[in-house]
Amino acid sequence: MVFSLLYVLLASFWLASSEITDRILQPGASVPLVSAFIAMGPGSGWYFAFIGDHLPRAAPFLCGVTAIPLVPFVVWSWSRNQAWLAVAATFWIATGYLCSAAIWV
Repeated sequence: MVFSLLYVLLASFWLASSEITDRILQPGASVPLVSAFIAMGPGSGWYFAFIGDHLPRAAPFLCGVTAIPLVPFVVWSWSRNQAWLAVAATFWIATGYLCSAAIWV
């Protein structure tokens, strides 16, 4: 579990400091702030939808995006197979990147 948390933090920092993210967002965007939003996973999408008053329109998309990492996490909690935890962490990072950086395209 600790290694998965470390993986999420390092991967979010790597994605936040990548050149692609810099092209999507404005150049010079705060890397720690973008990294924090990526590490929040789909929670960042819920946050942006809530503060932008887009929650009713974004809710169906966000429910699906939230379910993607939760399914492997539930399977991991039942089986305790570490591969499912790695899959859940990877999907968590992917949905975090989608909701915080790639959504601005």
